[in-house]
Amino acid sequence: MEPILKIENVCKSFGGLKAVNEVSLEIPKGAIVSLIGPNGAGKTTLFNIITGFYHADSGEIFFDGRKTNDFKIYDYVKVGMARTFQNVRIFKELTVLENVIAGFQGIDPTGPLSILFNTKKKKWIEAEMRKKAEDLLREFGYESYAQDKCKNLPYGIQKKLEIIRALTCDPKLLLLDEPAAGLNSQESIELRGYISALRERGHTIVLIEHDMKLVMDISDYVYVMDYGMLLTKGTPEEVRTNPKVIEVYMGKRR
Repeated sequence: MEPILKIENVCKSFGGLKAVNEVSLEIPKGAIVSLIGPNGAGKTTLFNIITGFYHADSGEIFFDGRKTNDFKIYDYVKVGMARTFQNVRIFKELTVLENVIAGFQGIDPTGPLSILFNTKKKKWIEAEMRKKAEDLLREFGYESYAQDKCKNLPYGIQKKLEIIRALTCDPKLLLLDEPAAGLNSQESIELRGYISALRERGHTIVLIEHDMKLVMDISDYVYVMDYGMLLTKGTPEEVRTNPKVIEVYMGKRR
């Protein structure tokens, strides 16, 4: 099966530091794949390259058969790629519903004249966005929070809201950067079911995560990075018992 995401020999340096060094990986369609490694291993830098926030110094990236090296930042949503961030990036003064509606703005087909004159087409599209946002909140059991301001919500709900907002473009590939960070043990358990539900919806999931129980329980495949390079890859069991991985997380040099 053709992978939905293919990365070939990608490199990225900042000054004299190679943050990502000759990394290659493939993400199968419909899989849940985790990218793990110590802090500073290059995981988030690789995410930023995949999603266009950084340009690779060398190497190639293919998404759904299309080369993305020259994509503009707004092209990724259009082709079906969405992401979340380590730190929650929601509009805290807006309501939950308004935040989800805001996610549709990147795919709003109306032009500036429709916005200026508030045309019938613009009103119809806004009504459709609102309905789809309400449907998403209902699907994931968050409709009761729709009118709550985000700044008043517990951190765990804010994290999940960011994922819901990322679904507004109906992404083929969803990249989650440390979705369990800051969650308590019960919230992490709930997150497992949440991510599994995303796969059932037809999304391919790639996540950076430090919660090893979550990674090992939910992943089909795991890639391990260290010092900007790919250390190893395999199934959760293969990675769990790999001596190199054990050394990185528990060895003398750490």
